[in-house]
Amino acid sequence: SAELDIDEEEQRYLLGEIHGLRSQALFFLGAFESGLAYAEQSMAQLSDAFPYGRSGALLYWALHAHALGQGKAATNRLYETILVEPESSSLAMHLYNGLCYIHRSSAEFPLLSRAGDDYLRFALKARLPESEAFAHYQLGVVNYEWNELEQARDHFEAAINLRYHAHELSLHFSLQGLALVHLAQGRLEEALDSIAATREFARQASSNLLLACSRSLHARLLLRQGDLDRADRESLAAHASTEAGPMLLLEIPALTRAKVLVARATPESLQLATALLNELLAYAENTHYAWRQIEVLALQALTLAAQGHTGKALSRLEQAVALARPGRLVRTFVDLGPALADHLEQLCLDSKAPDYIAQILAAYRTQ
Repeated sequence: SAELDIDEEEQRYLLGEIHGLRSQALFFLGAFESGLAYAEQSMAQLSDAFPYGRSGALLYWALHAHALGQGKAATNRLYETILVEPESSSLAMHLYNGLCYIHRSSAEFPLLSRAGDDYLRFALKARLPESEAFAHYQLGVVNYEWNELEQARDHFEAAINLRYHAHELSLHFSLQGLALVHLAQGRLEEALDSIAATREFARQASSNLLLACSRSLHARLLLRQGDLDRADRESLAAHASTEAGPMLLLEIPALTRAKVLVARATPESLQLATALLNELLAYAENTHYAWRQIEVLALQALTLAAQGHTGKALSRLEQAVALARPGRLVRTFVDLGPALADHLEQLCLDSKAPDYIAQILAAYRTQ
């Protein structure tokens, strides 16, 4: 520090920023224990004079803590910090985004909806368009999952219209969300346009991860069109170019790859799907991503049914429904296609949640 003429306070600040960035990088590498430790070091070294850096460290501390099974402690700490902050502070905005991601990962969609509403209201009050775009994106995900497609489209388009102020992730994720809305409404040309926009943005950002997500979305469109060969190639390319990591992305290439393998329904593809889904379920369970556990369990049900294991298939589907019911998830099931509806109909006869399953089945009829 003497050679660089940096005093002790500035040195602490720089180390705090460095540790905060390390924590962020380690989260996306799946190194949650190390990331948690770096986040704690960052918060200890950054004083109240650097609220943005401290809020970033706290946000990633919470995400790491959630992945390690400490989700309740993480959300409590975020809420407690927000309560003592001015409603329109940039620190509070940062933490609301973390709350939204944790509630979504935990499949707590009613809590996500409330946090997203507060996030958007305070972002508008503070005139912080970057936070506004993230809030619209989070609310778009809620409305999409609940099959409120027009509201979802409004939120995703609102985030996209803030493109010159939005963070690149909220913009790209909102473009993905809009593509999913178009797919759900059967507007395949509009979906293709939105997917093309995600691909162009990924190229401009020079992001291999975002490009893989775009290819994965394209595979879903091809699957919807019944073009299994092209869907197979696109999903394989997308999956091969990404590594397993946190499941907070809206589009996960590994899950789309599994969907294509199940749709091919050959003995070989079903065997590959089984292995991939077992791996994904273990990861989702170990990192407490309940939203993705539900999707994987439903896909496993389809795989088992295609292999003739009807009883096991219904058991897996029942697990998925039990996990999904508190959050009132709908599109997670509907997006897996009409084959799942037949199994849901059968499950509804003996289920403890017939009204909830009937809600999911009703969404199929609006396709």
